[in-house]
Amino acid sequence: MRILMAFVVVAIVAGAAYFYTKFQFNTVIVDNPTDAEISVKIDSGEEFKIAAKASVKQKIADGEHEVFVNGESVGKFDKKYSMDAALSYFGKSAILNPTLDYYVLEYIPYGGTTNLEDRLIEGQLYMAPEWNFGLDETTPDSITVRSRGGSKTIVKKKIWRIEDYAKEYPENFVDDEDSAE
Repeated sequence: MRILMAFVVVAIVAGAAYFYTKFQFNTVIVDNPTDAEISVKIDSGEEFKIAAKASVKQKIADGEHEVFVNGESVGKFDKKYSMDAALSYFGKSAILNPTLDYYVLEYIPYGGTTNLEDRLIEGQLYMAPEWNFGLDETTPDSITVRSRGGSKTIVKKKIWRIEDYAKEYPENFVDDEDSAE
C-alpha cells in the first residue's frame, strides 16, 4: 500500500511539473533591440506593436509559425517542446527575434578558470532557451558550488543583445575604422 501511495504522489508531482513547464515554455519573449517601433504578427493572429529597445511576452503554441514585421514576412520557425530543456533552463523563455538581429551567448565559469569563447548568434529568428540568465537579468559575481572534495567549475550562460554586450565588453569589439589602418 505504501508503494502504491508513493507511486501516486510521484505521478502527481511529475504530471504537475510537466504541465507547468509546458505552460511556461509556451511563453516567448518577442524582442525588438532596434531604435524603431515595429508591428509584429505571428501567423494569422493579432498584430501587436513593440516599442524601440523593448520586448513583450507572447504565448505561442508548439508547431510551425510564420512571423511578419511591418506587414512583411521575415521567416518561419518550428517551436518544439523539450522536457530536457524545460528542466535544464527552468523558468527561462525562448526569444523570438523578428528583426533578425545579432545576439551573444556568454559562457561564465564559476569556481575555477575555463577558457571559453562566447558565441555570436547571427540573425536567428527563434532561439530556444539554453541560458541561465536572460536578456535583462544581471549575472552574480559568484555562485555557491558544492562538490565532494576538490574544486569544481560550473559554467552558466547569459544571453545578450549585441549592443548591450558591446557596452559591457568593449574590449571584445574592434572599431571598423581602426581595423582598416
